Amino acid sequence: MAASVETVSAHNAGAIRGASILPPSASEMLGRRTTRLPAHLVAAVGCHGGAGVSTLAAQLEHVGDSGQLWPGRADEPPFAVLVARESARGLAAASLAARQYATNNAPAHVQLLGLVLVAGRKGKPTARLRRDRELLVGSGLFAHVWHVAWHDFLVDTPLNELPSTGPDPAPAARRTDPRTVVAPDIAAVGQGLRDAAVAVMSGDAGTTP
Repeated sequence: MAASVETVSAHNAGAIRGASILPPSASEMLGRRTTRLPAHLVAAVGCHGGAGVSTLAAQLEHVGDSGQLWPGRADEPPFAVLVARESARGLAAASLAARQYATNNAPAHVQLLGLVLVAGRKGKPTARLRRDRELLVGSGLFAHVWHVAWHDFLVDTPLNELPSTGPDPAPAARRTDPRTVVAPDIAAVGQGLRDAAVAVMSGDAGTTP
């Protein structure tokens, strides 16, 4: 199943930057990373511990693991994506990180491409969680929101044993082996991140906050 992606309108995304958004308190803000990452196009930034950043970066060759830190080096690509679990804690943390960015409290060179929401458990989220997710997605804080389903294999497998793919994976077969092929929804996130970064570089990114 391909990852779903939601895109806000250019009007909403443009309006949110500079709108009356309160910044998080200093203790709630993510810090800045100054160490260099291996070659990457997009830095994955965890909104909280356990968001799934390391797993995402292990499976997508063009995504770097920035931990819970904004990329702070101007000599690296400026693109970042926030990552959060689809849980009460994760959604709240994603809102704080987005508000930090929207109020110019993240590094000035960073271009936030959107948010990756990773399922927090098997099965459907509760009605309350769906409501909170819809409020966050509809807030206009993110130009794109990607969703990654729950994968048992990822819970059971060490990072160094996970398969990886670039931004143009081979078409998924009807049945795939998770030991050798990245799940289609995660591969689709990689493609979406690449496309969003290319749109920014080409000046065709009207929906980027």
